[in-house]
Amino acid sequence: MPSPFMPSPFRLSGVLWLAILGLLPGAGLTVAAAHTPEDLKGKTLSIYIPFAQAGGYDQYARLFARHVGRHLPGHPTVIPVNMPGANGLVGANYLYSTAPKDGTAIGLLYQAIAQDQVVLGPKVQYDVRQFNWIGRITSTAEILYAWHRVPVKRIEDLTKRELIVAAAGPLVSVYARLLNASTGARFRIVRGYKGTQEIHIALERGEVEAAYSSLSTIRAGWSRWLENREIAKTDGDRQMMNFFASAGTIGRAIVAPPGLSPERLAMLRAAFWATMKDQQFLADARQMKLDVEPMSGEDLRRIAETIVAIGPAERERVIEMMK
Repeated sequence: MPSPFMPSPFRLSGVLWLAILGLLPGAGLTVAAAHTPEDLKGKTLSIYIPFAQAGGYDQYARLFARHVGRHLPGHPTVIPVNMPGANGLVGANYLYSTAPKDGTAIGLLYQAIAQDQVVLGPKVQYDVRQFNWIGRITSTAEILYAWHRVPVKRIEDLTKRELIVAAAGPLVSVYARLLNASTGARFRIVRGYKGTQEIHIALERGEVEAAYSSLSTIRAGWSRWLENREIAKTDGDRQMMNFFASAGTIGRAIVAPPGLSPERLAMLRAAFWATMKDQQFLADARQMKLDVEPMSGEDLRRIAETIVAIGPAERERVIEMMK
């Protein structure tokens, strides 16, 4: 599933944005047939979130939690559970190995869980091919952006001075190295931040000069920074970027543990699609400035399988890039 890498500069309310990832094309939507296994009345459905509160994953998970219960048999209580740690691995490992496998536990996991399976070795205690993929709420456009007081206005400016970028996970370093190699940019990464909210505080204080997140997260939580402009193309390392860009296609996806019965899986998928069409859910999303661009669980499963099926030579390049 090739996709062009389309990073580009554009101005958003005094903030220079450098778009990093183009989105891969999504396949058609497939709605699961509705089933009604035993009633969930009186039970609790937990939605595990692999990051702290107030970030993009948390916002989407809590939005989904507020509405999906109406579309499940018995209308169970739905609660979001934050389980941050190891850049999403703690939550993913827990959902795969420990969480109940009866349809009462799902997760809105890190969009790069398939890439992590390729590069992180024994730290990964899951297999994305065995997860039950329920559906994607939206894809994501990942962006790298510099604060408006920083004298970086175009891609060419990145070759003239060092740009200090805050990081809460490993992918920022990967993209920085790719751009350093392909464009002559001079990114310096400052690690140790816990999440987007902490990074943006540091950005506004001048502790760092740039950051990395998704456009939907910025729209939802920091809309005062935004001002529409056009996006233009630049060159990049297409092969490696396509591998990492597929995480944006998976986006904000709902996943269930392995071992679910076919009836439970069908029930969760049907509830997911009913929620995506729910006018109250859509109105809530619009008010929160969150995008909704759903994709079926089967399509997501095929994308995840393609990611982990990367060839040996490409795998070595990816692993080297992640070091």
